[in-house]
Amino acid sequence: MADPWPGGIDPNGILVHPDSGDHWYCVNTSGEYGMPAHIANNARAVTDDALGARTQAVTRYESTCDLTTGDGDGRSDTVWVEAFWEYGVLGVAYCNGMNSNGTCDRIDALLSETEINYFASNDENEYTHTACHELGHTVGLRHYDGAPPSDIGGVNDCMNSGVHDSGNILWRTYNSHHVGHINAWF
Repeated sequence: MADPWPGGIDPNGILVHPDSGDHWYCVNTSGEYGMPAHIANNARAVTDDALGARTQAVTRYESTCDLTTGDGDGRSDTVWVEAFWEYGVLGVAYCNGMNSNGTCDRIDALLSETEINYFASNDENEYTHTACHELGHTVGLRHYDGAPPSDIGGVNDCMNSGVHDSGNILWRTYNSHHVGHINAWF
C-alpha cells in the first residue's frame, strides 16, 4: 500500500488537497513574521527547483503576498514566513483557508531560523531540507521518520523528518514515488 495522500494537514487535523492549478507562492519579508533575505532566497530556490523544475507542477512567484483566503481564484498560494512554532520544530505547514470545493486555498509554510540554527550543524543546508519538506506538505505529501518505507520505494527524500543538513541531494528533492503523487495531481 502506498503512503496515504494527501498528507497536507489543516489546523484541525483534516487531510486536505491543494488545488490543482498553478502553485503560486510568495515570501513574507516584512512585519512580525518577515523572513530574512538569506532564508527567503533559499525558500524561493527550493520552490523553483524541487517543485518547479523536477515535477509537472507549475510554480509562479508573486512579489507581494496576497493574504486573502477562500477567494476561489484557482491558486494554491503558499506563503513562506519565518516564525518560531515550538521547541524542536524546524518548520510547519498548515492550511490557512479552504475553498468551497474542499481544496486548500492558502498554505502557510513556516521556517524557524531559531530552531534550525540551534539544531543543525550546517544551517544553510538545513534551511534547504526544511523548506523542501514543508513545500512537500503544501502539495499534499506526508512525512516519514527514519528509514524510508518500502511502500514509497525505499528511497529517502526531503520528506524524511528530522535534521538532514549534509547537503546531499536526497535531502533537497522528492523521490520518484512522491514526484508521482505530485505529477498525478498537477
